[in-house]
Amino acid sequence: MNQQLTNWLNEYSQSHQNPTNKRIHHVAVPIIFWSVMALLDLITIGISLGSFTLSVLWPVMLLVLCWYCFYSLIIGMCMGLLCAVGLLLIYLAQMYQINMMVYALVAFIIAWIAQFYGHKIEGKKPAFIRDLLFLLIGPIWVILPLLKKLNVKY
Repeated sequence: MNQQLTNWLNEYSQSHQNPTNKRIHHVAVPIIFWSVMALLDLITIGISLGSFTLSVLWPVMLLVLCWYCFYSLIIGMCMGLLCAVGLLLIYLAQMYQINMMVYALVAFIIAWIAQFYGHKIEGKKPAFIRDLLFLLIGPIWVILPLLKKLNVKY
């Protein structure tokens, strides 16, 4: 793994030591990731490909995945899988005509409240307050324990 990414993960981990805060983050971070995806998908660019209308989600997701792959191809692929699951949930909701704005906003707000509660328990401020880049580090931090259990070198 890239040394810079290792440094960011170590710094992120410093404010995520409490077991309760860790558990909260392992649930809330993926929910926030998905809710941001869902909200970005609601903003269309105006380019149609047949019955599919391109949204802001696609270029943002492409840039974010490229950023992850730059630091670690394995982590980039894992994040790609997380994005694929998020897309599946978004398009299932669209298929069943579920109002994504309401669900995504509620999920986003509840997950952030949970995270701030976790940091209150931890007694440390969230890492993103120091640097917004940590909003991209959080999802990696969440998937690393799974990669370690699977003995995947990243």
